[in-house]
Amino acid sequence: MKLLTPRIPWSVNFVSFIALTAIHAMGNITASPSSNLPQYVIDAITSEYKRISTSSSSTSDDELTTTTPTAGLTLDQFLTLKLDHLQAGIPLMDVSTIVLADKDYDGLYSLTDLIEFSTQIYTSYCTYNSQDLVRGEIETVHSLVRGKLIRELWLLANASNGIQDVSDRITTILTQNRQIKTFATQPGIEFIDSATVHVCFRICSISRSNRVDFQTFFDLMQQAAEDRGLMDLEDVLLDDMLPLEILQTFIRDFFVGVTKMHV
Repeated sequence: MKLLTPRIPWSVNFVSFIALTAIHAMGNITASPSSNLPQYVIDAITSEYKRISTSSSSTSDDELTTTTPTAGLTLDQFLTLKLDHLQAGIPLMDVSTIVLADKDYDGLYSLTDLIEFSTQIYTSYCTYNSQDLVRGEIETVHSLVRGKLIRELWLLANASNGIQDVSDRITTILTQNRQIKTFATQPGIEFIDSATVHVCFRICSISRSNRVDFQTFFDLMQQAAEDRGLMDLEDVLLDDMLPLEILQTFIRDFFVGVTKMHV
């Protein structure tokens, strides 16, 4: 039986698109856990990657970093990848997805990264759907694939020096996305803006896990910075800023908690 190529409306994230492709393959008798990513999927990802790479040069936000198509997409650009109209169970704005999709650890999402990560997702969907207990149970398959990504991140964090390694990877992704700033009033200290902190707040699901809103979270982080002598809360230039060191400390502490989970 020939696997038909579905029409692709361009509206939702590329992870959902990979899930849709795998789900489509589930009904194909030739699909197997070892199936390669279909060529039309590679073509679609390549086309969308090039579109974003080209359009990004016209951005007016001077806080965002700029990259070349060969280097890769920044986090903000990665989050705008759109390839289908169906939502799967794997969000882009998730710490597991964001870390694991950056395959070469450079803080950017190259086309090679996207193809490799897409193949991983596609293979996982096909593998789980081939199991008798869950075959055809799409929501169960969604949960299993997402759980596999979470476990992979958990294993990374639990490896030797894993917490520091994962924290460094997230820091690199965030600082590749938006520029680090320095101020004459705080020499030798690198700062990030509240938008960068908010991205970290969202990908780590702080609101859900700690029941705290972002403004409260940001205020607490700034207070911690002042307590450590890293910033002066009375300095108006720093109203929207946070020392990078404080965010790095938070990320490390966050993953200390992650490693204690039973996954």
